[in-house]
Amino acid sequence: MSVFVIATLRFTEESVYRSYQSKFVQVFNKFEGELLCADENPVLLEGERTCDKVVVMAFDGEEKAREFLYSPEYQEISVERKAGARTESVLVAGLV
Repeated sequence: MSVFVIATLRFTEESVYRSYQSKFVQVFNKFEGELLCADENPVLLEGERTCDKVVVMAFDGEEKAREFLYSPEYQEISVERKAGARTESVLVAGLV
């Protein structure tokens, strides 16, 4: 079953975040995921806007998602993400 990792980010130190961002694709491409969106102009439809960016990634199962998220390569670069943005992320199951 497909799973999705959905992250919302609020930049706190944008230059530090941009350093993480410059490394992300190279690391992500080593894993079997698909980057569905990385939008820095999300349109608010309801509620209060609390983020500057939304990222959606798809994986073939929770194990594949966790393999990426907890990999040494991703953990190394995510230090900059954590220093440059407040992030909320969830892992959700797909319907198929």
